[in-house]
Amino acid sequence: MPSGGSCHIGVESVGFVPPGFGAGGTAYFADRATPGNLHPGTDTLLQLDAAGLAAAGIRDGDLLAATEGGARTIAVRCAASCAVSEIAAGPGPAHGEGHLMIVADHPAFAGAPLPEAGDLGAAARAQALLTRLGAGALAVLLLAALVGLGFWLRRRLAR
Repeated sequence: MPSGGSCHIGVESVGFVPPGFGAGGTAYFADRATPGNLHPGTDTLLQLDAAGLAAAGIRDGDLLAATEGGARTIAVRCAASCAVSEIAAGPGPAHGEGHLMIVADHPAFAGAPLPEAGDLGAAARAQALLTRLGAGALAVLLLAALVGLGFWLRRRLAR
């Protein structure tokens, strides 16, 4: 797969194939019209359906990556080792842009949340508390500065 700093050949977007996609769904990628560009685009929505992707060997959990120039799409599957395969190429003038969106018609249960996910509520409450404490400390410092300024002005004007 081409790579590099050129806006014409690098990876534009990646996305994981969601659980349940194999039972039906569609992958979407925008083809943006960019007149005068090496890949001028067509202002259309490129689509790959689940049946076509399954025929190319795609399974739930695979990582898909699409390029900007030509909207070339690869799949990456890792188990004991990783395998990469090209699964599609958009029309030659395609100018892939934005997110690669992969939607399952009937999403499957993905399993239990990550262990850290159970602490997200506590983390959010701690962050909110720290934010309030920080705002309170800032208010106290501001008040102290104003009081100090008031004393300084009184002494200055008393002279």
